[in-house]
Amino acid sequence: KKPLIRKYGEEFYQTLSEAAEEWEKEFGKG
Repeated sequence: KKPLIRKYGEEFYQTLSEAAEEWEKEFGKG
């Protein structure tokens, strides 16, 4: 079982990665 801080860290990072992809779609058009 993972330590909670690690679990939440990974989930946060995953969310951040998805958000960054959305940002690139919206605002990354040069």
